[in-house]
Amino acid sequence: MAKQKIIVISGTIIVTAVIVVLLIARLTQNGKLVSQSNGKYLPVNSKMAISEISDDPVDSDKFSFVMYQEMQNTGKLFYIGWEGNNTAFVLKRYDILSKQLTNLTNSDSSIHKIVYPGGNRIYLSKYTSKNKLYDLYSYDLTNQQLTNITNSENYSEIIIGYTNEYMLLDIANLATNADPKHNKYSIYKTSNNTFTTFLDTTNTVHGMEINGNKIVWSEGKNGNSDIFMYDIVTGHTSTICDDPSNQEYPDISGDYIVWCDHRNDYHNYGKPRSKKDGTNFGDIYAYRISTGETFPVENTDDSSIYPKISGNIATWHMSKKGSVGELATIMVADLSTPKITPIPASSQISHKYPPLIDGDLVVWTDMRQYKLGKTNIYGYKISTGTEIQLTSTNGRDKIEWLSSPYLVYNHNNDIKNQDGKGDLHIIKIR
Repeated sequence: MAKQKIIVISGTIIVTAVIVVLLIARLTQNGKLVSQSNGKYLPVNSKMAISEISDDPVDSDKFSFVMYQEMQNTGKLFYIGWEGNNTAFVLKRYDILSKQLTNLTNSDSSIHKIVYPGGNRIYLSKYTSKNKLYDLYSYDLTNQQLTNITNSENYSEIIIGYTNEYMLLDIANLATNADPKHNKYSIYKTSNNTFTTFLDTTNTVHGMEINGNKIVWSEGKNGNSDIFMYDIVTGHTSTICDDPSNQEYPDISGDYIVWCDHRNDYHNYGKPRSKKDGTNFGDIYAYRISTGETFPVENTDDSSIYPKISGNIATWHMSKKGSVGELATIMVADLSTPKITPIPASSQISHKYPPLIDGDLVVWTDMRQYKLGKTNIYGYKISTGTEIQLTSTNGRDKIEWLSSPYLVYNHNNDIKNQDGKGDLHIIKIR
């Protein structure tokens, strides 16, 4: 009898295994996600691909704190880190191949943001105690000299974006009689050291991004926020979307602009924002620059916010409550296809922060093990449809920068300490 029971159990296991294999075969097609009859999508090829990752420590100073950094094809990472007992900043360079860390400046508490567009110069916003404002500086990597470019008396210049040729600046007039609500945005061209102001407004600006020779932003006009684009070459500003509702946080890459759109929302003040059908708020819309076409990317009962785009692939944070850090799914969609079909990049619904995307890689901070005090980083390879766990530490990991195939993150072993200070690591994803 015992042998018969074993045979029956074994047979059941075999049949179950066959069913599972057949089910998986139905759900996949060349390793991609396949829609089911109920309209849901199931992730495939999900794995903890730690073997694919080269994770190297960059800076073991416990007070290391990255504010802004960049790495180009030079294989170098430039960033700002705390020096000593949390008292001053230092401009640092990390050579990825040789794994050598070099301090480029002495302790200086006034350095704010830096960018490295390539070539021989680093640009940074630096606080001047004399005028109590930020000036634009350049640092020459050859002669190791720091030069004040603007030397303003009343204007403070903060770097908010860049390309290989242009610097995007948020300029505030700090004169005594200046309008505190006045916003001024300018372009600094590195090749000829010229400034061009393209936006001078008292309206609220929600998000501004630069890609190539185009800049997009959301600006509050006529009682709601609309999407605008400025062409640096032609000097022309275009209205991308002026629907009588709020459009926020645009991003641009190549021929596409994406944003969070509230045209389908219902605003009942004093209560949580919701769609007209009684569910949540926020959809993803896009604009194709070459054709002037506006079209929906995602319009569901869920709340979709903070879209990012690289090439023709868009990604965003989708949840039921519409808040960062809520139970959410990271979504991706190819905008170049005739029928846009959003699919989940994450295999689990958990507390997540908005994603970043560069080339073939989408990354996000995930709190699926938050009960253990962990926040790890996950990724999604677009070409293979594969979810990857990029970090598996016992502390808190925070994404600092993505420039595929490299990802820079801050790791803090102290799960009770949420001030962002920890060890700096760089990952190369093969």
